[in-house]
Amino acid sequence: MFDQGPYHSSFHLRLLRPRYWGHWLIVLAMLFMAFIPLLVRDRLADVIASWMVNRDFLKKRRLVIRCNLERCFPDLSDSLYEQMARENVRAFCQTVLSLGELMWRSKKAQQRRIRIEDDGRLAKLKANGKPLLFLTPHTFGLDWAARALILAGFPMSNIFKPTGKPVFDYLMFKYRTSQGGVQFSRGEGMRTLVQSIRSGYCCLYVADQDHGMASSVFAPFFGTPKCTLPIMGRLAQAARAQVVPVIVGYDPHTHQFVLHVDEPLETLETDDLASATQMNRAYEKLISRFPADFMWSLKIFRNLDGTRPYPSPNSEWRINTG
Repeated sequence: MFDQGPYHSSFHLRLLRPRYWGHWLIVLAMLFMAFIPLLVRDRLADVIASWMVNRDFLKKRRLVIRCNLERCFPDLSDSLYEQMARENVRAFCQTVLSLGELMWRSKKAQQRRIRIEDDGRLAKLKANGKPLLFLTPHTFGLDWAARALILAGFPMSNIFKPTGKPVFDYLMFKYRTSQGGVQFSRGEGMRTLVQSIRSGYCCLYVADQDHGMASSVFAPFFGTPKCTLPIMGRLAQAARAQVVPVIVGYDPHTHQFVLHVDEPLETLETDDLASATQMNRAYEKLISRFPADFMWSLKIFRNLDGTRPYPSPNSEWRINTG
């Protein structure tokens, strides 16, 4: 079916060596968190977020968050920037504490944690039978987005990026394939991914990072020219796929991950600048729905026409937690 075989990770006795014991303690904590009451866990996430938001180990990330917010929302007040940063760290903590559910909770339990807002679009797409490319930004709940789509009947294939921590790589592989779907290594290239989409798998396409100017163009992103990969249209064309914008966010009131599904993009641009602009506009619309869940700590403006987008590590920005 594929030119290259799917990525596979299996358990080895070497993962029990003392050097990995700390990782296994984290795994035990994830297992515990998967089964405690959601209200208690979300309150714990609030406490952790309030504690960590101004810690020195987040200093660089705080600065990146602030710079990204200022570029994307230049008219906000300092208090709103602080509020968005607090909500961003809280969403991160809420999601991280939930990841054990993907590994150890039942299918029914996971379904209760997911709410899909699509106005019937997924049912129509499934009945249509065309290959699908789900365009989504980097949100903390990406794994929940994939799980929501799998549970809705859309088998997923994606590129697996190892973390360099074998215990976590093994567990991520297990929960990402536990309900169906395949993972490919980055070295296998896009050709194998395209083949999988043509054969009936779907894919989460996440291309909102700055991958350098060599193969990118500058396209507007919330009003700022951003170094953007311009291949969405060509990739969808090669896979004969529809592009469907989706985003996942966490609703702390219902304790659910909400998957929002927009209408498929009707006409896909293949010109580099037009394709990148079309994709960034879709990203803007999605991120505006769940701004707290987007990974604002990513250096999405790493290249900015010769200007320096991020301050030096000696700079400081502390967030009012009162």
